[in-house]
Amino acid sequence: MVQLRAPSRGDERGTTIVLAVLLLTAMMAIAALVVDLGYARQKTRQSQGAADAAALAGAQDLPRRATSATYAADLDAARNTAVRYLASDLSDSGSYSVPTCPSGVARCSVTVGDVAVTVTAPYSLAGSGVRPFNLIHVRACRDTPTFFGGVIGQGSPRICRSATARKRVRAAGLLRGLVALDPHQCQALTFSGNSETILHSNGAVIVESDCASTSAGALDASGASWEVDAGAISVVGTATLAPCDPTRCTEGVVPETGAEPIGDPLGDIAEPAVPATTFSSIATACPPSGVRTFTCLPGRYTFSLSMGSNDTYLFQPGIYYLDPSSGPAFDTRGGVSVGSEPSFPASAGGPLFFIKRGNVEMNGTGAVALRPYATRPWQGMTFFQDRAGPGDTGNHAAMVINGTADFHIGTVYAPEAHMKLTGAGGGAGVNVTGQMISRTAELTGSVNIDIQVVEPPDIRRLDPDLGLEE
Repeated sequence: MVQLRAPSRGDERGTTIVLAVLLLTAMMAIAALVVDLGYARQKTRQSQGAADAAALAGAQDLPRRATSATYAADLDAARNTAVRYLASDLSDSGSYSVPTCPSGVARCSVTVGDVAVTVTAPYSLAGSGVRPFNLIHVRACRDTPTFFGGVIGQGSPRICRSATARKRVRAAGLLRGLVALDPHQCQALTFSGNSETILHSNGAVIVESDCASTSAGALDASGASWEVDAGAISVVGTATLAPCDPTRCTEGVVPETGAEPIGDPLGDIAEPAVPATTFSSIATACPPSGVRTFTCLPGRYTFSLSMGSNDTYLFQPGIYYLDPSSGPAFDTRGGVSVGSEPSFPASAGGPLFFIKRGNVEMNGTGAVALRPYATRPWQGMTFFQDRAGPGDTGNHAAMVINGTADFHIGTVYAPEAHMKLTGAGGGAGVNVTGQMISRTAELTGSVNIDIQVVEPPDIRRLDPDLGLEE
């Protein structure tokens, strides 16, 4: 008969020790994985944050526009800025030298400490509507050391993180001089005839329309005798200039099509309140002050301010709230001369004509010389047309400036009107200190337009659009 021997206490202790060793080994392996993977995860987050920050830092140096004189230098600066920021964030060394990207090379690959850095600018991002020169791409790769994983054969994982940042500067970063606001109208801004338009202070011509026609674009021109001298021509849609070309008609400035819309630069400025004083006739609003000379007083005008013959009308500083029941709101014709009342100092500024209803029609052979309004938020303006548009109880669909004498005025702001600038030339022109902003605009005939671009303090600011694309 076989007898079974009961296990001894020594055998049980041996088995327990073996199991404990195995369990401890497994726990150590798990701990190693947790520590090493946690460290790798921390480094991954750090690398992503550093790539994001480096891309955004480099984006600030990207060119303002493709035709910028510093285009290549700006791209070089953007790449080097990104390398410097990323190296500063990721390098584990207390001291290191930051390499310099070679000039003119779009893809810069350098190594800083244990970090392999690749910066690309310009950069094409699939599915993005942002132009390559408005994008910079940063990629950082590094091996993450393991503390315990080597014991169980775990190698050092390689971590790569990337980021793409954008910088879009609307209106080419320039002062906004001549602006057509209509978002969809083809031929929103047209040039023809012998018109000459000069925008000083490096001002920009801006067309907000997204019309994409190839025969009559958002910016459209006819003939080859017109000229535009501007710092930039920015068009959201297409520009059709033929038979003219940039060499002959735009002083070598190629219109930038597909540009970012900027919106209404003066859209945040409130309309003036209705004045307390109301005038119902020109006889009471503009009493005579000399031979064929009349001095007009600020207030609400419920009649058509029509000035003609060879008279002279002088306007005191203040707000003229033009609200006629019929007819044009502001009308000059014949040899009438219009100016600011000279007894007031220049610092007092001039009149602000707020067009509640009716058109503005300036015609004839007389000169118009009006100081811009001096008080915020309408500082620098001469004409401000109601934003309600021609669909309200009035009709102010037109802003016409036409004549053979000089016009000297401040900003013309007609956000719901078609502005037509024409004339017979002869050395005369429309001289604006400020801006010309309308829904649509037409420059034709032999008119000479000279805009000394000045933006008012309360204009809607155009900060660069900085952000991450991916």
